[in-house]
Amino acid sequence: MELKLLDKSMIEDAAKIYAECFLDDPIYHWFFTNEKTRFRKSVIFFIYELMESIDFTYYAEDMKGLIVLKKPEDSFKKIKVSFMTKALFKTDPICCIKGLHYRHICERCKKKYMPKNADYISLLCVSKDARHQGIARKMIEKTSTTPVFLETQNQVNLAFYKGLGFEVLAKLKIAKGLYHYALLKKQELPIK
Repeated sequence: MELKLLDKSMIEDAAKIYAECFLDDPIYHWFFTNEKTRFRKSVIFFIYELMESIDFTYYAEDMKGLIVLKKPEDSFKKIKVSFMTKALFKTDPICCIKGLHYRHICERCKKKYMPKNADYISLLCVSKDARHQGIARKMIEKTSTTPVFLETQNQVNLAFYKGLGFEVLAKLKIAKGLYHYALLKKQELPIK
């Protein structure tokens, strides 16, 4: 499977795919409590997120799979608090406080648990009609030369990631009943 770099002209379509994939994710229920506007607000949020991470966003299988992947050698500009505030304010001003709290947890988690030589997967999704075809697994395998660090707030994802060799390093509380999990897949050494 080949991962191709997302082009700026594809951001809106990619944001719609991310929004569809994360529509039932607990963190987006927490961010966007109104079910009727959740998809629209998630699309706006992901457009901003992808604009900020365009240099590290890849797609596979005709955009059936998307991954934001930062390699250790990549020059990565940190997402600024002002960017997060702007993205969430455009979707829902009440989300700004939640977003700042969430970003603080993410940054604290990465600082404490992410090895400096690790690939960092900040977003990963497979469109609903393409699931259970191994696309996510293949995208993650593209990063297998170094440790791989990722985070999730969806407890359902933990079994999938553990099956790929990830271990849970931390479980941090975001809000009542909502947790942030930090996971690491250690570098696999070549068989001699």
